[in-house]
Amino acid sequence: MSGRVLAVDTGEKRVGIALSDPTGTIAAPLTVLPHVQMIEDCKRVAQLAIEHEVDLIVIGQALGADGETTRQALHAQKFAGQLGMICSIPIVLW
Repeated sequence: MSGRVLAVDTGEKRVGIALSDPTGTIAAPLTVLPHVQMIEDCKRVAQLAIEHEVDLIVIGQALGADGETTRQALHAQKFAGQLGMICSIPIVLW
């Protein structure tokens, strides 16, 4: 895969954003967004993805030690679902 990647860390108080180089090899912090409301957070992430012409959005999904779905993982899944409804850029949970 080549192309820019936008990495998203969804938290309860903040949403961390990192952006890769054009080859998708190395990422660096871009910004931290204060959490407002999930749909508003998704809109801001979608806007950043469009502005930076990303080819893929990766959302961090915190699984438990045995791979079980945690509360944070469910939050990331819901965020990915809402973002996918307003953004046509491919999204993966990682």
